[in-house]
Amino acid sequence: MKRTVIGGIYSLIGSIWGAIILYYTCNNLVSSWDTYLGRGFATMQENGLLIPFILSVVLVVCGIIIISIEYFKKDE
Repeated sequence: MKRTVIGGIYSLIGSIWGAIILYYTCNNLVSSWDTYLGRGFATMQENGLLIPFILSVVLVVCGIIIISIEYFKKDE
C-alpha cells in the first residue's frame, strides 16, 4: 500500500509539473520555429523548459509503473 501511495504522488507531481510547463508554453509561443520540432517544443527549448518537461513525463511514467507493479503483485 505504501508504494501505491508513493507511485500516486509521483504521478500527481509529474502531471502538475507538466501541466504548468504546457500552460506556460501555450501562453508564450515563439514567432519562428523549426518545422521538425514544432512550435510547442521550439518554445520549450527556447525558454529552457524542454528538459524539465521530459523529466516530468519520466516522473509520471515511473509513478504509473510503480502503481501497476503493486497492482499485479501477488500477496503471500
